[in-house]
Amino acid sequence: MARCRETRAIFLRLFQAGERDKRKMASICGVSVWTISRYFKMVERGDDMEPHYAKTTYRKFTPQIRRSMTQILAQNPRKSSVWLAEQLKQRWGVKFSSAGVRKVLRERERDGIHTLFLNALI
Repeated sequence: MARCRETRAIFLRLFQAGERDKRKMASICGVSVWTISRYFKMVERGDDMEPHYAKTTYRKFTPQIRRSMTQILAQNPRKSSVWLAEQLKQRWGVKFSSAGVRKVLRERERDGIHTLFLNALI
């Protein structure tokens, strides 16, 4: 299957050659008829055919952020990962996923670092 840019380039070549059969274009490009219909609308409106990929707004868990997590958990050991992710967002100004928070917590438990032990350290 062709990549997004390749598919759009193939579509544009077919469109400029005068091809208008959506089913035929879909089979040549390797995409659905619905996608070809979207491409038609983009061409009719004069939109840019380059794909626009979303940029991630999530942050990686650096050692400083992990320490921050530890401090927050020491004060509130029974809170959920969603709550902790929200606290980290407030503290750092960047989104953190609750799944990422759970992953870090599991890693810490696997490595033998538990909240009760961390409470004694802080």
